[in-house]
Amino acid sequence: TRAMTVSDLILLPQVSEAEVVNELSSRYQANDIYTYIGPVLIAVNPYKLIKKNGKSLYDESLIEDFSGREIHENDPHPFAIAESAYSHMINFKANQCILITGESGSGKTETSKHVLQYIANISTKARTRLAVNQSRKLSDDKKHAIDKVVNNVRRILIRANPVLEAFGNAQTVRNNNSSRFGKYMLLQMNPSGQVVGGFVHNYLLEKNRVITQAAGERNFHCFYNLLAGASKADKAEWHLEDATKYAFLQHEQRTIHGVNDRTEFADLGHHMTAVGIADDDQRQIYQQLAAILHLGNVVFVSQVDASHNPCCAIDVVCDLIEDAKMPGIFPLLDEQCAISQTSVDVLMHRFNETYVKEPHFIKSRVKGSVFSVRHYAGVVEYDLSHFAEANIDSFFTELYTELQKSSNAFVRNLLKDERSNKEKLKRPPSTSFQFRAQVNALVQDLNMCNPHYVRCIKPNENKISGSINKQLVTAQVQCLGLVENIRVRRAGFCYRETYATFLHRYKILSRTSWPAVHNCSSLLTAEDVGVLPSLQPVSAQREAEANGQQRPLTPLEVYHMHLAAKNNKPTDGHEVPQPIIRFKEDIESLGCFSLGRNKVFIKHPAALFSLERLRQDKLPQIAKIIEDAWVRRL
Repeated sequence: TRAMTVSDLILLPQVSEAEVVNELSSRYQANDIYTYIGPVLIAVNPYKLIKKNGKSLYDESLIEDFSGREIHENDPHPFAIAESAYSHMINFKANQCILITGESGSGKTETSKHVLQYIANISTKARTRLAVNQSRKLSDDKKHAIDKVVNNVRRILIRANPVLEAFGNAQTVRNNNSSRFGKYMLLQMNPSGQVVGGFVHNYLLEKNRVITQAAGERNFHCFYNLLAGASKADKAEWHLEDATKYAFLQHEQRTIHGVNDRTEFADLGHHMTAVGIADDDQRQIYQQLAAILHLGNVVFVSQVDASHNPCCAIDVVCDLIEDAKMPGIFPLLDEQCAISQTSVDVLMHRFNETYVKEPHFIKSRVKGSVFSVRHYAGVVEYDLSHFAEANIDSFFTELYTELQKSSNAFVRNLLKDERSNKEKLKRPPSTSFQFRAQVNALVQDLNMCNPHYVRCIKPNENKISGSINKQLVTAQVQCLGLVENIRVRRAGFCYRETYATFLHRYKILSRTSWPAVHNCSSLLTAEDVGVLPSLQPVSAQREAEANGQQRPLTPLEVYHMHLAAKNNKPTDGHEVPQPIIRFKEDIESLGCFSLGRNKVFIKHPAALFSLERLRQDKLPQIAKIIEDAWVRRL
C-alpha cells in the first residue's frame, strides 16, 4: 500500500489495471471513496455513512464549500460534479446531463440523491452567485412569488425520491435497495439558475417482481411497509395479516438489516403528502396494494410447465445494443410475435439463422431454447422460453371495460382508457418496441446536452463496509474502461472549439479583440505566440510542398484569417470560409494549448478555468461601462 494516494488517477506514475485497482483499494481503505479521472468521478460504494470532522460527507453545511469553485479546486465528490454541471449551465446557457453508471449495488441511486441534493439546495441561492444580480430589478412581491415556487419545487424534488424508491425499489441478492426500473430525471431551470420544475421518465419497470421473486429477494418495499406500518383499524378493514400469509411475498417475513419497515411506512406518508398526494388518495393506494396481495392468493390450475427457470428474462435482454447492419433482436422478436402461436423452436431457428455470422451472438452447442450474447461486460446466457409471452405487453380492451365498471373511483381514474377508437384497433406496442422508442428518445435528449460522468463501483458481493474484493473491482474497471479513459485524458485535450466561437466568448479579455478586432495587431500577436512560421494558405502550401519550402503568412493573410473568424457564425461549428488558413500539421503544440485547422485546443482544465474566471471578473466591468454610457445618454 502506498503511503500517499492520488485524488486524480491521471496523476498515476504508471497506468495499468493493477495500478488503478490498487489505488482505488488504498483510497477505499482510507475512507476516500471518491476519485477523479480528470472531470470524471469514480465512486466506490462504502456501504456505510462516512463522517469527516464529525460531519457527514453530504452535510448541507458543506455545500457552500463547493459552490462557485471549479472541479479541480474541489476534492472528489458528487457535489463537485453537480457544481460543474450547474456552473456550465449558468455560464454557457446550455443543457447539461449527469450520467451515473455502474452495476447493481454500486451506489448509483445514492449518488443520484447527493447530486439532486446539491442542485436543489444551490439553486435556491443562485442569485448570490450571479455576477449581475438580475433579481434586484424585481419587486419584493415578485421575488417572494419566485422564491415560493422555487422552494416548493425543491421540496418536491427531495421528497419524490423516497416515494419512487418505495414503489420501484426492492431488495435483491446484490443490493438492499435496488432500483427495478430505469430513471431519467429532468430538471427545468429558469435563467437565474433556479429549479422551477422537474419530470421523471421511467423505463421498463420490473412488473413481474410483483408476482415472483428469486430466492433471497423481496418484493417492492411498499408491500412490507404497508404490512408493518398500517394501523390495526386499517389492517382489519383491508383484511391484512403478516407477510407469511401471502404468495406474492413468498410466504416469508423477510426484513432488511438496518431498515425498519414500520418507520418507512410513516415516512412514506409524509413524503407523499409533501409531493401533493392527498390523504384520501394515499388510502386508496394502500387499499390497491392490499388487493394485489389478496389476488396473489387466488390459485389457478395451469398446464404450463412451471419447473423451467429461464436463465434470463426479456427485461434483462433489453440491455442488448442492436447492430444497424442487420435486423436487431428486438425487431426480429416483434416480427415473430406478430405471428400467432409462435413456437420457441421457430424463434430459436430464426435467431440462429439470422445471426450466424454475428460475432457477438453465440449459438448453443445443444438443441434447445438457449443462446448467449457477448456483451462488452462479458458473456450472458438467455433463454427464449418466455420471450414471446413477455414481449406481448398488452392490456386487453375487455379489462379496461370491466375496470371502468368498478365502484372505486380511484381505480376508474387510474385505468381510464383514453385511446381513440382507431387506436384501440391497433396492435398494442410490444415491450421491446416500447424500450427502443424510449431509448431513442433518451439518446436524442442526451445528444443535446453537455455530459458529466460518475462511474460507480461495487467493492464486494456481500455488501460489507470496509471490505474490497480486488478481483471484482478489476472486472468493473475493465467494463467501465477506466484505464483507457485515463490514457485518453492524459494524451488529449479538455476543451476544443471553433475559432469563431472561442473569439466570440473570450474576446472581451483583450483590447486587441474587444470592442473590435484590431487586425493590425494580429500579426504581432501571431509572432508573439510563435505560430507564424507554420501558418500557410492552401495555395501556398501546395506550392511549398512542391518546392520543399515553407513560407510564412503575410499580414494580409493573417487579416483574412481573423476576418473570416469574425464573420463566421459563432455556434455553427463549420469550417472558416475561404481563404482557408491551414497549419502544416493538424495540431501545432504550443504548451497548454494548441491550434488546429479550424479549432482551438486547450490541454489543461486549469487553463480553461483561468479564462473563465477572467471572463467572469470582466463582465461586471463591461456592464458598468454600458450602464454609465446609458446614463450619460439619458
